[in-house]
Order: sequence, then structure tokens, then C-alpha cells
Amino acid sequence: MQELYRKLLEFTQEGVHCYTFDEGRILMANPGLVRLLDWDGPPESLIGKRLDEVLAYVQPPGVIRRVLEQTGEIHDYEYHFKTLKGDDRWVLHDSFLITDPSTGERVVQAIVRDITPLKHAERKLAAENERLEHLVAQRTTELARANAALQVQLDEYARVEKALRVSEERFRLAVTNAPIAFFQHDVQLRYTWIHYPQAPFPTGDFIGKTDAELLSPEEGASLTEFKRRVLETGIGGRVTLPLTHGGVACFYDVTVEPLRDPRGAVIGLTCVALDITERKHVEENLRLSNVELEQFAYVASHDLQEPLRVISGFLQLLQHRYAGRLDPDADEYIRFAVDGAGRMRNLIRDLLEYSRVGRRGQPFAAADCNAIVQTVISNLQPAIAEKRGRVTCDPLPVIHGDATELTQLFQNLIANAIKFHGPQPPEVCLTAQRCGNEWTFRVRDNGIGIDPKNFQRVFVIFQRLHTLEEYSGTGIGLALCRKIVERHGGRIWVESTPGTGSTFHFKLPAQGNNPL
Repeated sequence: MQELYRKLLEFTQEGVHCYTFDEGRILMANPGLVRLLDWDGPPESLIGKRLDEVLAYVQPPGVIRRVLEQTGEIHDYEYHFKTLKGDDRWVLHDSFLITDPSTGERVVQAIVRDITPLKHAERKLAAENERLEHLVAQRTTELARANAALQVQLDEYARVEKALRVSEERFRLAVTNAPIAFFQHDVQLRYTWIHYPQAPFPTGDFIGKTDAELLSPEEGASLTEFKRRVLETGIGGRVTLPLTHGGVACFYDVTVEPLRDPRGAVIGLTCVALDITERKHVEENLRLSNVELEQFAYVASHDLQEPLRVISGFLQLLQHRYAGRLDPDADEYIRFAVDGAGRMRNLIRDLLEYSRVGRRGQPFAAADCNAIVQTVISNLQPAIAEKRGRVTCDPLPVIHGDATELTQLFQNLIANAIKFHGPQPPEVCLTAQRCGNEWTFRVRDNGIGIDPKNFQRVFVIFQRLHTLEEYSGTGIGLALCRKIVERHGGRIWVESTPGTGSTFHFKLPAQGNNPL
């Protein structure tokens, strides 16, 4: 499978690449991207370079970044840039945002399809049509003024007809090698014309037939219902569907528009279908890979608990039975071993909790954040009382989510604020503010603060900023917070100044707007 995937990346015409979300630094590129960028060098020479070092932006990349931050993916976004040699490129951009489980870094996996020839063809066709329209209007005015002989009119019409045939031929040549299918239907949804030079199956038997006759019952019914709705309403639409014909299964992005006569009556449909099979295969492979990684983390952490329980039990028995009966060094070694086993037990427990997020989560439902925070405060009351701390909370919203995971989220953030307090007793304040379709939550404290260089590091699993002698913990708490927030369709970040406290922000969709 890896060899098949490598060959697919090597021979596909699309530009497949990965880059870091924050810096735009390229992590992987295939030959298709090298050709698209007109880059002088092999794909490996792109690794480590930022996107703005290998192309010149015509459109700022802000739209792609905003959409990825909000939804985690973007599809068929038309994008315009220039190569470093000054050549214009237009592409259809598909990408999605993931988090590298090994580094915690946000990574964008993207596929770009070169539509520059189509853009040039569209511009030439528009210019030619504009020229022809202007010419027709001019000649019509002249004919109306002069009331010339019928033969002059016929000659003019013949000339215009010839120009239109030339224009149509140019358009035909422009789309002959495009990886796109063009076709038309009559009002009975029979195929009347199809143009698909790169079809993976014979298209000759399409004419005169319907989707119900050509496809499986389920696929045929789904596509027929979609097209009939466009035919009846006169409003175009777009859908992504799996289609199987002649034993060949493909995924298509299908756009359908009504075909009208000169009086505006709908006389059929005109359709464009883009083959996105390769992209779907890549997405499915990545999804399965993520599932396997999560399953591995769960199984590893779950299966390690029993042998560790045995080790810890015998170490504690050894400590109780022989404490003071051996030399001081032996007592200290046993204590180190017991402490190490305890830390390992906590680490495995937290890793197990981390792997369960999203995999064993509850179905999303209305979750009252006020009740959740009150439960958290009650759970943490012994620690709050010991530190003489105070937790205050403004009115919080009801959102759509997993109440159990949201409880973990608030408990980890508030517990951290209590643990990492400064010289003064800890004070924690929770607020929430609605901005459009999102709620922005803030958890502010007066603790020791965080150096700005560690703002990203604190959310990476097993990354600790302090020694165990200074503060206990496994380094999983904030990584777990980030995973919970991202599962709920949001994002989390921190603002802090060392010595003056920290504010953790996280955005969550308002109730009813969550993508899950």
C-alpha cells in the first residue's frame, strides 16, 4: 500500500503537499507540485521552505487560513498566485488541518489542481464573445439604419455564424484534455450529449439513457432525485457522489444547471462533473491512519496497567516489609522505585484519558456550562481551600457538546490555575462572550505566568515546563484540553506574561452550530 501511495503521489498531476499551519513551512511535496510551481529542483528541495519563498501571492492566503481554523478543511477554493518566474497560476485548492500526534504541531495537508489552461480558455472565450457581441450589435445598427438589401443581411448572418463556429471549436479544443466531464440531459433526464475524453469507462452507451439505467439502484435514485429537483425548481445545485459504471467506482463533484430555450423555459440540464476519486482515497487513508494511531495509544496504555499494578504492588510490599531493615541506600532505592512506579501509573492513566477523547465520547447534547463549572469547583474544593484560593464565574452559556469532556476541560484549566499560583493566594475568573456563531471562553488567573516562547509547547503532550520537584504532573493536561476543544470544532490558545498570570482562551461553536 505504501508503494502504491508513493507511485500515486509521483505520477498524479495534482500538487500534493503538507505544510506547517503556523509558519507555512513545507514538510512534503510531490512532483506535481514542482511542475505547478515551475520549481528548478526535485520535490525534496522544497522541504523546509516556506510557501512565500517558492511562490508570490496574488491573493492573500488569509481566507484559507481562516476557513481551516474554523472548520478544519476547505474544498475547491479557487486560488491565484505567481511562480517565482513570474508565470500566473490558477488552482483549485483542497486541504484539511490535522495535528501531528508525535509533535503536536498543526499541519495542513493540501491538494492543488492546476486550472490555469481553463482560466486562459475562459478569458479568451469571454474576449472573443465580447468581440462578437460588439460586432453583431454594430452590424445590426448599421443594417437597421441603412435598411440594406436582404442579401447583405444574409451575408452578415453567415459571417457571424462562421465566427460562432470558430468560437465553439476553440472552446472544444480548450476542454478536450481537461479532467472534467461535460454532459446534457433532456427533460426526461436522458443523456443527449457527453464530452469526457479522460473517462475511466466507455461513454458511448450513455446517449439516450438515464442514470437509473446506467448506475446501481441506490446511486441512480440519488442522482436522479438531485437532477429532477434542479429540473423542477430551475435552480442549479452541486453535490459530491460515489458513482459506479462498468465496474469502475469513482467519486465525482457534480454541478448541475438548468438548460433554457431563448424564451427562458427549462428544456433540460447542463452538467459538469469533476473526478475527485484520488482525493477521496487520500482522505480515507489518512482517516484510517488516525483511527489506528488512536487505537494503538488506547491499547498500549490499557495493557500496560496490569503489569505496572503488579510491579507497584510488590515494590510497596518490599518497602513496608523491609523498611529500616536494610542499609539507608537500599531504603532510598526502594523509595525511588515506588515513586517512579506511581508516576508511571499516573502517566498511563492520563494517556488512557487522552486516547479516549473523541473515541469513547458521548453524543453531543445541550450542555450547561454553569452547572459544569459548579461541579468542577466542588471537585476541586479541597485544593482551593488548601491554597486559600477563590474561583469566580460570570454567567456562562449552554452549548452543544459532550458534558463529560467539557467537565475535563474546565477542571484541567482551573486545576492548573490553582497549582501554578504565585506568592498571592490563587484567583481564577471565568468569562464567556459570544461573537457571531461562536462563544469565546476565558480562564484568567494571577499565577506564575508562561514565557511567550512556550505558548505552543504547553499544548503538546508530555511537554513540561517545570521539574517534578517544583510541580507535579504528567504534561498531558493541556494537550487533553486542546484535543477536547478541537473535537468540539473550536481552538484554544494562551496569553500570558511571566509573573503576572495567564489567560487561556478557547472558542466553541454556539448551540446548534457545532459541525459534529
